[in-house]
Amino acid sequence: MLASRTLARARPSLLRPLRTPPRTITTPLRNTSTSSTSRAAERLLDRVPSRFQRYTTGLRKAPLSHIVAFLILHEITAIVPLLGLFGLFHYTDTLPLEYVTGHWADYVRDGVGKAERYFSRKGWFGFGAEDRGTMTGALDASAGRLETREVERRWAKEEGAVTGSFEYRTTRPTEESARSTQDVLQKWKEDGKYKVVVEVAIAWGITKALLPARILVSVWATPWFAGVMGRARGLFRSSK
Repeated sequence: MLASRTLARARPSLLRPLRTPPRTITTPLRNTSTSSTSRAAERLLDRVPSRFQRYTTGLRKAPLSHIVAFLILHEITAIVPLLGLFGLFHYTDTLPLEYVTGHWADYVRDGVGKAERYFSRKGWFGFGAEDRGTMTGALDASAGRLETREVERRWAKEEGAVTGSFEYRTTRPTEESARSTQDVLQKWKEDGKYKVVVEVAIAWGITKALLPARILVSVWATPWFAGVMGRARGLFRSSK
């Protein structure tokens, strides 16, 4: 009798579904960080000219420490020449305006926009919010005047009738664009405030043009720099 009562009381609890502990979802932050770092390195390595790709193949399969070292070196090889060239142009009379604009006018235009926006945002060299886009607008206006419309007319004779068809193409001659960029920068260089923008833009153009060489130098120095970072990390941990 007592056993049957005990079994009857226990039966509902036996029929209840078992409670499972809540699942904890962990986000693989390390894997996400690793993959994003690898993608950044891949994007840089893809910009190396094809004839130099064989020198960068090993880095695509390198450990994370080497990839991080490569990215840091890449930033260093951009900042050091940019600041060094700007200092050279600013404190001397050296400014290869004609040569740089003749070869890398697009890079120079890009440098003008970046320098103008940055100085306006920071308030450096007397720039304010009202100055943003002033020199960039002058470059755009000059480029707009260079656009030429070419008309190609094709004549076809069909059953003795002459029909004409027109095709319009908008072109921007490279040499004229470079000359236009040079003229605008030469004009603004005479302005004391905008002279620094011209100097930064020329330094930026050279630095961008050196990108393949910078990547190769970074790849070459990556193993050494990864070792330096590892030793520094070990010293930091031991000092705690």
